[in-house]
Amino acid sequence: MTITSAHLQNYRSYIDDVFEFSPDVNIIVGPNASGKTNLLDALYFIASGGSIKLSRDSIIRDEQAWARVDGLTSTNQARVIKVDPNEKSVPILIDEKKYKKLPIDMVLPVVLFEPNHLYFITTSPEMRRQLIDEILDKTDSEFNRLKNTYQRTLKQRNSLLKQPLQQVKKQIFAWYIRLSELAGNYVKKRQDLLRKIKDDISNVYSAIA
Repeated sequence: MTITSAHLQNYRSYIDDVFEFSPDVNIIVGPNASGKTNLLDALYFIASGGSIKLSRDSIIRDEQAWARVDGLTSTNQARVIKVDPNEKSVPILIDEKKYKKLPIDMVLPVVLFEPNHLYFITTSPEMRRQLIDEILDKTDSEFNRLKNTYQRTLKQRNSLLKQPLQQVKKQIFAWYIRLSELAGNYVKKRQDLLRKIKDDISNVYSAIA
């Protein structure tokens, strides 16, 4: 499945523009500040349900109250995303059915590469772990639930540490056991992904080179 067209309204630099795409290779060219990255961001939004940018306010064109992206796929699936700062979430409509978050089987496989990604090689391991987690978010239906449970448990453990010492002593061991279990599962997910990448990467590189 591919994206065949996109309609952008009040989306970053776009007021009301429609784009159509070939099923083969599409090359987007234009002068600086003409909106190339904004268009790519909209396509990423249609495919994955999330913007490259973290802030919803940065998506909406200046002095406008909302932004909207309509996408059509090669299977005539209609995807609509409307960004409203007054809403708590950004709902995604697929053929008029609303989702708070796209299920994995509805996420269109998309790879984003930008110059900043070169820093993954030279900067802290934390950024590389973040990249691995982003891949798992898109490919493993269990990972997001595991990550949220781990982060919630860690927050609760940290909250306990602020309590009186006697109360901490009574409960802390159980929290450490739970955190160890979750962390072990978390690390295993990362290891399984890296193992799969390692198994496939030689064949992929050979095909490219």
